Amino acid sequence: MESSEALYLKDLGFLLKERALEALAEARRERSDGAGDFQSGRSAALYEVISLMLSQAENFGIPPEALSLGGVDAERDLIA
Repeated sequence: MESSEALYLKDLGFLLKERALEALAEARRERSDGAGDFQSGRSAALYEVISLMLSQAENFGIPPEALSLGGVDAERDLIA
C-alpha cells in the first residue's frame, strides 16, 4: 500500500499536468484572437512547476511515474 505522501504527490502531479495542458491549449486558442496573455503566463508558470518537479524527482531518484508525470517532457509538451 502506498503512503499518503506518495498518493498526494501522484495526485498533485496528475492535477498539475492536467492544468498545464489545459492552459497551453487555451493560450494557443486565445493567441489566434490576440487575447492569450493571461493563459500564456499561466502556462509558463505551470511549466516551471512541472519542470522543477521533474528535476527534483530525478535528483532524488524518484521515477516520474511516481508523480503521474511519466512520459512528460516539459520542454516538448508544455511550452506555448
